Formats: sequence, structure tokens, C-alpha cells
Amino acid sequence: MNLFNLPFLLMDPINNEHGTIFTIFLFLGIALIITYIIWRNFFHNSNTIRTNKKHFLKTNQNNKRINHKILANYYKQGLNDSDIDYFRQTMASALKQINQIETISRKNQTLSSLTQEYQISQLLHGFFKEIVAKPQKIDVASDFLYKELPTLVTLYSKFNEIDGYIYKDHETKKVLKISQNAIKNAYQKINDEYHKFITEDLETLHDAANNF
Repeated sequence: MNLFNLPFLLMDPINNEHGTIFTIFLFLGIALIITYIIWRNFFHNSNTIRTNKKHFLKTNQNNKRINHKILANYYKQGLNDSDIDYFRQTMASALKQINQIETISRKNQTLSSLTQEYQISQLLHGFFKEIVAKPQKIDVASDFLYKELPTLVTLYSKFNEIDGYIYKDHETKKVLKISQNAIKNAYQKINDEYHKFITEDLETLHDAANNF
């Protein structure tokens, strides 16, 4: 057989034996390659789907139920989607500030003592919880959210910074003392705002107790 004519013979499987054999092996090879590619993609995608599904169920199974409950409460109290978005952003910011105060408090003995003595963490978390439960009353808590809480964060931050000075002269100590009093005043204002926020509940309980 002339080697020069081999390519032409292979391209003509009908009229020659070599072309037929070559064609069979060619199609078998292509079929095997295609089968391998399909199997590999299917196996990879199946594992990915199973992994993602497990991760989704693990991280969202409880959150999905809680979120529906919270949203139902929001809608029940008359909030629309825009109100809910604004409320959630506001409360997320408030929680971040509360966490800042607690973090700074743990780093400074004086602030830690003040926080424990006046139960500042309990007050802040309690106020936060009440606002979350009554989002329609967020305006009543506006001073707390937009004025007193940010001010308290600033007081804690600056006190901790200045108290960390290696040398403190008379003026520095005086400012630190003033700052402690300012923190106490901020606590009292927040406490007053908290009682104003829960006044309706207190009055309801008081009336119920008197009528018993």
C-alpha cells in the first residue's frame, strides 16, 4: 500500500478496509471522550449542589423561620417594606454601638466599674429589645438612637484613649473626672428615655393591678 495514498484511503471508509477500521475507532474514541466529559461535569455539579444545599440548610434553617416571624410582626404593626429597611438599618447601627461600648468597657477598669455600677449594658440591651418589639414607636426613641447612644460611644472612646496616657497632669485628670460625670448623666438620660418608651406598658400593668 502506498503510504502517500493512506490519508485518502482513511477518508473513504466505504471503499477500503483500513478506512472502515479507522472510522470505527475514531467514533469510539470520540464517544468515550464525550461520555467522560458528561460524567465528570455531572459528578462535579451533583457534589456542588449537595454541598451548597447542606450549607444553606445549616445556615438558614432557623434564620428563615425567625425572619418570617419578625417580618410578620413588622407588617402587623403597619410598617411597609421601606419602613422595615430603614428600621433594620437603624437598629443594626444601634447594636454595633452597644457592642462598641461593651468592648471598650472591658478594656478599661474605670469604665468597667461604671458600666457594672449603673447596669449600663443591661439598660442598653433592654431598650434595644423594646424598640425591636415595637418598631412603630421608633420616633419615641429617637433621642436615644441618634443622640444619647452615639454620645455615649464618644465618651467611652475618648475616656479610654486619654486614660491610657502614661503621664496625666492635673488638667487631664480633671477632664477624665468630668467625663465620668458625663457618662453618668448620659446613663440617666437614657434611663429616662427608656421609661418614657415603656410608659404605656407600665400604665396598662398599673391599671390592671388596681382593678384586680
